[in-house]
Amino acid sequence: MDNLELDTMDTTEQQFKYKLQAQFEHLDNKNPSAGNAEISKFQLAQNQHRDTAALFIAHDSMLETIALADNCSHTRARYDQICNMFMPIGFDPASNVEME
Repeated sequence: MDNLELDTMDTTEQQFKYKLQAQFEHLDNKNPSAGNAEISKFQLAQNQHRDTAALFIAHDSMLETIALADNCSHTRARYDQICNMFMPIGFDPASNVEME
């Protein structure tokens, strides 16, 4: 009878670990800017800069603050942030692509 109780406890523990792992994978896929072991520092920084620019675009009060600081219109500040999302921190230094 003790073996049966231990088997059910192991099964419950395994189910809990599987569920926890599934939740972690879901969050990892949902938010790539959090990074993982296979991502480089450059890619992590690029994702974080891109997420920050998206946040500024989504919140009008933050965009107004940027427009006021840059002395430009709301639309121009939005356009600048969208352009910054394209290549937020430049080219990857690890790539061997030469610019002409």
